[in-house]
Amino acid sequence: MNIQDIGGKAANLEALRSIVRVKPFVTIPVTEVNEILKTGTISSAVLDSLVGLPCDRRYAVRSSAVGEDSNDYSWAGQFKTTLNVVWDNICSEVVTCAQSLNSDAIRSYAENNGIQAGGLAIIVQEMVDAECAGVLFTKNPVGSAGEIVIEAIEGNAERLVSGLTEPARYYLQQDGTVTREEAPNDFSLTRPQLQELFAHATTIRGHFGSEQDIEWAFDRDGTLYINQSRPITGLEDVFDNAAMAAGNVLIHLSREKDRLVELGCGLSPDVLSNQNIAEILTPHPTQMAHGLFCHLFAHGDGAIKLGRNTMGYEIAGELDAGFQTLVAGKPMMSVIHDAFTYRIQGIPLEDYCVMVNEYLARIRSDESLANYPEICLYDQDPSLERLVELFGEDKGRTYRTCYENFFKKIRLEESCAARECLETFVPKWNELIDMLQPPTTLSLAEAVARYEEMCWHLRIWACTMFVRVNRLCFFAVARVRNALVTTLGEERGAEYLNTVLAVTTQESPNYRFSASLARARNGLAPIEETIQEFGHLGEHELEISTPRYSEQVHVLETLASKATSPEQAMIENGHKARVAMSELSVAFQHHWPDLQRDIDVARTYSFLREVVKFNFLKGYGILRRLSLSIEQSLGWRADLIFHLDPTEVFRLVDDHAKLHDKALLAAQEWSTNRSIDVPSVVFADKLGSIGRATVTEGSSLRGIGVTNHVFEGECVVLTSLLDSDALTLLKPGSVLVTVTTDPAWAPVIAALGRNGAVVTEIGGLMAHTATCVREQHIAAVLNVAGATKTLKTGMRVRVDGPAGMVTIL
Repeated sequence: MNIQDIGGKAANLEALRSIVRVKPFVTIPVTEVNEILKTGTISSAVLDSLVGLPCDRRYAVRSSAVGEDSNDYSWAGQFKTTLNVVWDNICSEVVTCAQSLNSDAIRSYAENNGIQAGGLAIIVQEMVDAECAGVLFTKNPVGSAGEIVIEAIEGNAERLVSGLTEPARYYLQQDGTVTREEAPNDFSLTRPQLQELFAHATTIRGHFGSEQDIEWAFDRDGTLYINQSRPITGLEDVFDNAAMAAGNVLIHLSREKDRLVELGCGLSPDVLSNQNIAEILTPHPTQMAHGLFCHLFAHGDGAIKLGRNTMGYEIAGELDAGFQTLVAGKPMMSVIHDAFTYRIQGIPLEDYCVMVNEYLARIRSDESLANYPEICLYDQDPSLERLVELFGEDKGRTYRTCYENFFKKIRLEESCAARECLETFVPKWNELIDMLQPPTTLSLAEAVARYEEMCWHLRIWACTMFVRVNRLCFFAVARVRNALVTTLGEERGAEYLNTVLAVTTQESPNYRFSASLARARNGLAPIEETIQEFGHLGEHELEISTPRYSEQVHVLETLASKATSPEQAMIENGHKARVAMSELSVAFQHHWPDLQRDIDVARTYSFLREVVKFNFLKGYGILRRLSLSIEQSLGWRADLIFHLDPTEVFRLVDDHAKLHDKALLAAQEWSTNRSIDVPSVVFADKLGSIGRATVTEGSSLRGIGVTNHVFEGECVVLTSLLDSDALTLLKPGSVLVTVTTDPAWAPVIAALGRNGAVVTEIGGLMAHTATCVREQHIAAVLNVAGATKTLKTGMRVRVDGPAGMVTIL
C-alpha cells in the first residue's frame, strides 16, 4: 500500500520497522475507514486482521491521516488517539477514531492553515509497557546545529506529550558530549540508554533524509521501541550521511558492549582501526567481499578461531560477533576483539580484560599503536613481575606458567607447520582446486551449491592454514624486532630488521610473478604462461568484484612491457642480509643462537604467508566465476551479485526476488558511502571524527617507514590498475603513490626498478607492500594519510624510509 492508502503515520511506521524495533501493529486503510463512516460497523476483512492480535495485551488506537506527519504540516494532536485499550474494546475505539475525521477540531485546523483533511486510516498497535519514555528531536529547533534533544519521563509518554509533566531534558552533541537540564525530580536516563537513543536518532534521520521528531519508549526489560517518527516541520537541512554512519557504529558498539558485559568483560570504550585489513580487502569493499572475510575468517567459528585455538590460544564466545565491522562502508577492526584473539589457554577472560584496557589506554596516548598492534602494542610474553603487578602473587605465577607452556607449544608448531604447509596443504589444495573448477554451464542450484562448498573448504582448510602461518610469522617478527630494538635502540633495530627480512627466494610467489612477466617481455615465454599461473589474481586480492587478470589480459601485457627481472635485487638483498647477520652475531654474542633461530623462523613464515595467500586466492577465483554464473542465471544487472553477503547467496535458490531488492539497496548504500572519509583510527566515544577529511599541512607527510632506503623522484598516482594512462607513466625511478597493494601489484612495484619508491595510504611493517619493497631494495613509506589526494602525478618528493617521512620538494 502507498501513503494515499494508509496515511503518513502508518507509512512511517512501516518504514521504521524495517530499521528499528517497533511494537506489532495493524493498519486499517482509508477505504475501510470510509466504509466505517458510511455504515458505522467494521467489515469482516478488518475483523480478520484484528483477530490476529493477542488478547492479553493493551493497545493504542490512533489515526493515520493522508497528509499527516508530512514535511509541511504534522496535524499533531488533531486526530483521535486512545491508549491502553483492552482487546475487547478495540472495535468500538476504531469506530470512534474514524468519526473524529468529521470533528470541529479538524475543520478548524484545516481552515486556519488553508488546507483540507485527506482520507483517514487507523493504526491499532500493541502498547509498550514502558519503564520510561519520551520524545527526541534530531535537531534542536531553537538551538545549535547538530544538537540532538531528548526529553524523558518515567512511565508512558502521554503525560509528557500532553504537557502535564516536566521532563528530564538532555542535549547530545555529535562528539558524544552530553549536557542535562535540571529536572524537577531525580529521574534520569543511563549513559547506555542515551547512546542507544543517539544511535537510533541518526539511523532514523538518515533513513528519512530529514530531521525527525521521534516518540520512543524503553520497555521494562530494557528494550528500546520507536512508537512513531515525523519530520520536524520548517527545517530543510539535508542530513549528513556521515552522521548516520556514526549512529550505525554506535548501535553496533553499544550492543556488543552489552553482550561482552554479560560475558564478564569490564572494558573501556573500544577503538576501531583499519590495521592491515583495508590493505587486502580494499578501503571500500562490496558486501560480498566484506561478508566473505567475516564468514571465512573473523566471525564465530571462522578460521581465526579455528586456527589459533589449535596453537594454544583460547578464543570462545567473546568472538561470536566477530571483530570486523564497516564504518561508512570502510572495513575496521575492533581493538578489543582483536586483542581477545591473543588470549592464551589458562587466562580467564575477565582477567585478560585488564591487559586489554591497558592496550586501549596506550592507544589513547599514541594512536599509531593501533596499526599492526600485534607487533607494536600487545604484550604477548609478559614477565613474571608484570603479571604479579597486574594480578597478584598467586595468579601472576600461575599465569606465567601458562605463558611458558604456550611458548613451548608455539616452538613445536614452528618446527612442524612449515613442512605440513608445503608437503600436505599446497599439493592437496591444488588437487581440490582442479576438482572444483566449475564447468562452462551450471544451473542456478548447482552454482549456488558449489559456491557454498568452496566457502566451506576455504574456511575450514585454506584460511585456517593461512591464520596459522600468518600468526607464526608475526610472532617471530615481533620477537626479532623486540630483541633488536631492546639491544640496539629503535632506529638501528628497525634498520637491521628491514635488512634481515629482505631475503627472498626464487620460490616466492612475488618473485615468480615478476620473473614470469620479465620472461614474457623478453620473448622467452608467451604471456599465456603467466595467465595460467597468475590469472586468478586481481587488483585487490579479497575484493571479489574486481576482475581477475585472466579477464583482462591487456593489463598483464602492459605490466609485462614494464617488467624487470627481480634476480639482481634478490642477490643484493642476500648479500646485505649476510653482512647484517655477521654483525648481529657479534653484537648479541651468547644470545646469538636464539636470535638467529628467530630470524630463520621469521623468514620462513614470511615466505609461507605469501605462499598460502597465493593459493587460497585460487578459491576466490572460483567464487568469482560462480558468482558471475549465478548472476547470469538470474538475469541481474552486472555486478549486482557482489552486493550480497555470502550467506545470502546460499539462499538464492529459494529467495532470489527478495534478495534482489536487498542487493539494490546495498549497492546504493555502497555508492553513497564512497564519499565519506573515515580516519584510520576511530575512538568509540569520539565518533564525530567520521566524515572529517584528512588535512595535511605543510610539505611533509608522516607514515611508517619499512625499508632503509631514501629516494627522490617524481610521483605517479595510480589508484587502480585499470588506469592505463597512469600505468603508462610508470617507469624505473618513479615514486608509486597508491592506496594499498596486494599480490597482483608485485610486478608494478618491480617495474620501479632498483631506484624507485612506494608511498601508500594503508599498510605497516608486515603489509604485502613492505614485503615487496624489501625484496626490490627500494624506499617506501606506508600508512600515509591522504597520500593519493595530497600528492599529485609529476610532483617531486623525497621518500625517507628510515624516518618514515615523505617530503614534497
